[in-house]
Amino acid sequence: MPRLFAGRAAALPLVAALPLAAALLLIAPAVAAAQAGPVGPGGQTPSNNPTLSPYLGLLNRNNTTAFNYYGFVRPQQRITAEVGQLRQSLRNTQSELSRTQTLLIDQPAVDARLIGTTGHGTSFGNTAGFFGRGAPQFGGRR
Repeated sequence: MPRLFAGRAAALPLVAALPLAAALLLIAPAVAAAQAGPVGPGGQTPSNNPTLSPYLGLLNRNNTTAFNYYGFVRPQQRITAEVGQLRQSLRNTQSELSRTQTLLIDQPAVDARLIGTTGHGTSFGNTAGFFGRGAPQFGGRR
């Protein structure tokens, strides 16, 4: 059986590689760019780009290239753009809502006793003379 480490000559490359590995760890970024970003609801990462390119639809041999382009590629691009616009609109609405909530929390509570009562009393079926005095009543004369 051959010896894997035959003396100091075999250990020398390992010793030389350790400082190189330590230097690489020190200069490596804390977060790699290929790592996934924030995870949205349902465990999906929010992204405007589709997983697969819509141009892969051009390879469909059942139809002509023009039909594949205008029937599959262009609609997919349009849907992707509209989804991006909807996401931007949702982000704007959420930020506006959070600003409004912050303003409401910062406002002092209004005491109902300072405002007093508003409105007027009413009852069901009371038209308050809206239809005039001559209008027939239920079960009344004509």
